[in-house]
Parts: sequence; C-alpha cells; structure tokens
Amino acid sequence: MMPRQLRIAVTPEICTISTLLIALTPALALIAHRLAPGNLRLRPLNAARRLSAMLCAWQPGPIPGPAPNPEHSMNVESICTRDVVSLDGNEPLQRAALLMREHHVGAIVVTEIREGSAHVLGVVTDRDLAIELLARGGDASQVPVARLVQGPPIGIAAQADLAEAVQAMQAAAARRLLVHDDEGLLVGVLSIDDLLPALVTPLVGLADVLRRGLQRELQSRGTFVAPMRPVLRVPAMGTAGWQAQATA
Repeated sequence: MMPRQLRIAVTPEICTISTLLIALTPALALIAHRLAPGNLRLRPLNAARRLSAMLCAWQPGPIPGPAPNPEHSMNVESICTRDVVSLDGNEPLQRAALLMREHHVGAIVVTEIREGSAHVLGVVTDRDLAIELLARGGDASQVPVARLVQGPPIGIAAQADLAEAVQAMQAAAARRLLVHDDEGLLVGVLSIDDLLPALVTPLVGLADVLRRGLQRELQSRGTFVAPMRPVLRVPAMGTAGWQAQATA
C-alpha cells in the first residue's frame, strides 16, 4: 500500500518561520539530547536548512477543505503597539528624552503641522539620541527633534501579513515600521520586539510537541539502562603527555 502524501499550503509565514527554525535548531537539538541522551544521530541544522529551502521553493496545488478565514489570520495591525508617543519636530531633543523616560519607550514619532493637520516626519530613537547627539557633544535643550529624523518614514499597511513586515524591515534596514490604515492614518508602530513573539510562538509549540513525544516514548517503553562507558583520561600536555601516561 502506497503511503499517503501530505500536501502543505506554503505561505510566506512558513518561509519566515522555517528560517527562524534554522537559528533555533541547535537549541532544540540540545533540549532533545538532554531529554533522551544518546538518541541523536541526525544533523538537525542541515535538515532544517533543507526543510526551509524546500518549503520556500515548493509550489503545491490546491488543498481540499475549507479556505482559511482572513479574519483569523495574524496581520500587522493585530500585534503592533497602538500607544504611540509623538512630538512636534520643533520641540527640543531634551523633551523627546523625557517622553521616552516617562512612557518607557525607545522611539518617538516626530510630526509637523501641514495644512492644519499633523503629518509624520519620521521616527527618532534612543539610539539616535546617543549616537547623533550625546556622542557629538550636542546640547539636547537646543537641538530640535526634527534634525535627527533620517529619511522618509517607513510605513506598512495595517492588513499586511508578518512576512511582508519582515521583508519591509529588511529592505529598509529599519527596526520599526509605521502602521497605517487605508486612508493613510497612523494606527501604531511595529517593532522587532512585536514581531519576534508572534513568529517564535509556533516554534515553541513545535518544541513542546517534541518534548511530549519523548516523554510518552519513555513512559511506554520504560527506562533504558545504558551500558557503562569506559573512563577516558585527557592528556595533560597533548600527544606527548598521552604517550608518557600510557608508558607509565
């Protein structure tokens, strides 16, 4: 009887998660080794790389069953930080630093008034304050916030998925994205700190599956008593020390 084929819907999220899986594979392998020592005979890092390449390159056909509900899919809007701290670009950087301290944030959205409404100029971070101002000996009470804004703001649609957010951060080399709705109004700020838990959570679930599987195997098969291992002595001074100990 031929084995039944499993068809998987490959999405950009799977490619992103499989890439993260490569980074987490050594840790997962160490956990599995601690739970069942002596049973690891594969190379998990190479296997994870092959799996990641296969998933990102595979183009499967349609999958039977109900279509996924877009309302239940995770998008940028569902994980971004909505409590945005903003400041007019003409305010001094000392005011920006005080707001960061008061609200426990690492970035301030800088705005300017145009045509009677506030428009976003960009983002100033605590790193900008340290590198561009303090390292140069600047006076935070005299330098306006807008002077530290570098380039136009990097935005992303609120309904974009997480893979698109990662790609936007990679393309712009930015750690934060401004999330906007269909009318261009600011919804929130998406940072790497928001993305990591959302992307890693499925992998944590997979690690728990491995742990539970090993526990069930140990319970069903009983404890395996490994044979005694020979005691090996490490030479004190390389090969010469080993030979000296062997002849002694």
